[in-house]
Order: sequence, then C-alpha cells, then structure tokens
Amino acid sequence: MMKAAPRKIACALALLGFLAPGGLAAAPDTGEEDLASLVDAVRALDLGEGGYRIGAALTDDQLPGDPSDYQDDAYPGTIKFVDGDLGVVADEETRLVLAIFQRHEDVGAAKVRQQMAHLMTTFGEPTASAHGKLVYWAYGPEGPIDNATYQAAKEDGALDVLATVKINSTLSLDDISNDPDLEETGTVYYIITSERLLKYHVTQP
Repeated sequence: MMKAAPRKIACALALLGFLAPGGLAAAPDTGEEDLASLVDAVRALDLGEGGYRIGAALTDDQLPGDPSDYQDDAYPGTIKFVDGDLGVVADEETRLVLAIFQRHEDVGAAKVRQQMAHLMTTFGEPTASAHGKLVYWAYGPEGPIDNATYQAAKEDGALDVLATVKINSTLSLDDISNDPDLEETGTVYYIITSERLLKYHVTQP
C-alpha cells in the first residue's frame, strides 16, 4: 500500500479535522514501521465510541447500506460516513477505522460541558490542554500518557504517541467553567485517531 508523503499526511489530518496540538509530537520517524504490529498496538488501546474502535475493521453491519450515505469529502483512499452523531473515517480497502469524530455547531455552554464530561468519564484525566479551548488525551504503547510524563517529554520534544483523543471548542473552556449562565454559542468537536496509523492508509489523489 502506498505511503503518503508528510505533506499529504498533514493535508489529510487537516481534512479529517485533526492536527497534533503544539508540544505533542509523535516519536521521531526511524524508518519503516511494521503495519501489522502498529494495528495490533492501536487496536489494543480499545479507543472509540459507539461500537467503533480505532485500529479495528468495520463489520458488514457497520457499513452504510446506501451508497449515498458515504460523504463526498472523504480523503482519497478512505471512506467517510455518519452514524447518528458519530462520524467515521476508514481505509477504503481494508475497512480499518482511522478516525471517529463528532461535531456540533451553534451550541451553548451546556453542550460543551456535556461533551467534556462524557470524554472525561470515558477516557479519564486529560494529558494536557492548550489555549483554553483544546483538551487532549494521548496514548502510548502502555496506555494513557499522564500530564507528568507529557511535561517531562517536552524537554526532548518527543513522545511515543500511538493515538489521541482531542476536543476543541470555539468557546473558552475557562469561561464555560466560570460562568454557568454564559449565553455565547459556538462549535465543539472531538476526534479519536492515530496519526501513525493514518499515514499508512491515505493515498495521493
């Protein structure tokens, strides 16, 4: 399977709504990575929502029954569809799930708080946050990466990150926490993905 160039990977990540947060870098590229071992490692993390798991293949029942249910903006080499509130991106050939996401627009503080509470209940304490609008969980081969490990790793600029969960809100999370009556509305989305797995499954147009 064709490996995409780094620039293609960045374009694919942007299209999927995922960009690695500042300061959260994957382990340096040391050459070819065994795909089967990577898939096994990512799947073992058991990260996902609604029956979908990163690194697991879609079943026949999970695939949309109507071709029109597939979204036209899928990156070449992938399929993209929505199941209820969840969006799913998978490799077109192998059905391997590459990203799971959810997006809500024009929502108030209560919805953002609900999403944050759901993710914290599901994934535990976040690894880090940034800019007051972004919170993320990072996972390595041994599981969740805590904040202390993250802070220590910033000294050498690299972490062995297999997958991430990220929530981003256009509303300030500090404002939401401090003002229960906040009337401002905005967009909130979260995405679960593995950049290292994704790079094996996006092909050039």
